[in-house]
Amino acid sequence: MTEPRATVRGGGHGAVLAAVRTLLADGKAYSAEELCARGIDHKLLAPSTIPNYVRNAIKTLLDRQRDRAEKPEFVLLRDGRYRLDMPLDAFAGHDDPEPANPRIEALIARLEASAHRRTPPEPGDGPNIGAPFERDVAAAFTALGFTAKRMGGQGEPDVVATAPLGDRAYTVVVECKTAATADDQVRNPVAQEAGRLRDLVGGDYAVLLGPDFPHAAEIDAELQTHHVALWTCDDLVKLLHAHAVHAIRWSRLLPLFTPGRASDAIAEFTHLHVHSDRKRAHVAYRYVLEEGLAYQELLANADPQIQRPTAPLTVEALAVLVNERLARDAELGRVSLDDIRAAVTYGAHPLVDTISLDGDRVTIEARWVEQRRTTPSSESEEP
Repeated sequence: MTEPRATVRGGGHGAVLAAVRTLLADGKAYSAEELCARGIDHKLLAPSTIPNYVRNAIKTLLDRQRDRAEKPEFVLLRDGRYRLDMPLDAFAGHDDPEPANPRIEALIARLEASAHRRTPPEPGDGPNIGAPFERDVAAAFTALGFTAKRMGGQGEPDVVATAPLGDRAYTVVVECKTAATADDQVRNPVAQEAGRLRDLVGGDYAVLLGPDFPHAAEIDAELQTHHVALWTCDDLVKLLHAHAVHAIRWSRLLPLFTPGRASDAIAEFTHLHVHSDRKRAHVAYRYVLEEGLAYQELLANADPQIQRPTAPLTVEALAVLVNERLARDAELGRVSLDDIRAAVTYGAHPLVDTISLDGDRVTIEARWVEQRRTTPSSESEEP
């Protein structure tokens, strides 16, 4: 199973909630005792943390979200366990390897520091204390595959990022806000300025980005009036982590630039990006190799004095084998014939070459090998 990243620092409810988000990211449900033990084991929580403190941190957050009429971040199940308030992961028991990407983790650490003004400005930054954050935000959009540049001059946008989609290209103008207050909130979230700068450079979308923002009706109204999306740094981090699992298509990000607060949409988008169609395809391909090869080995290891039965693998036979495996593993999900056909087509591609196909006959030609990958865009770019 992929190990949670030991990146949570500090104390208080904020640190506990950050650990809980990390631990629940696999789509499974855990009790407060399990979250506490796992958090301490993975160095996400202080050794002195007790389950009641985890419960109180979650309850405080859910009460605050209820009072603000926000979507709850976690669900408390009848048996006392917690899970993310996201669509159920039909293949939650499937261990899907999550790539280790030190460059992305280093970039996220820099974003955390510069967003809170802990990164000193460079000599040429003048009075712009937010310049380090602007550079890190530009690097984050570059890591997502955008052509991004930091401008940041007087009367200029902070960051301009373009999705290189040819005649479908779009440009996002990002207004970056830092915070150095105890409540972590930006004091001057001016959506009007973000909208004005987008229009100034002919951009398509505007994003106001910072550590956190006050919950106020005036801010929400201004976001709608000036057609500006509000992102937090946590939202950007979620996208970076999801992109590290497999690249996010730029065209799929468009709904996240809808005017208003984007946190709920980004949380659901990144969850589905990792745990929905891509995971189904991964499960189907992996189990086609494993169960198909096990079937072939059963025939190959038959008594040599007895003629091997003629029972070739087909897409239909593989669907039965894979779904029987899923049932044995107590998974909620099942795969269709189309899922199996797609997995066989993928494996038969010359760049993959793990499966051969002769008419309706499928032959598994390789064992499943777990691989850990890095994000292609971050390999070619220095965040």
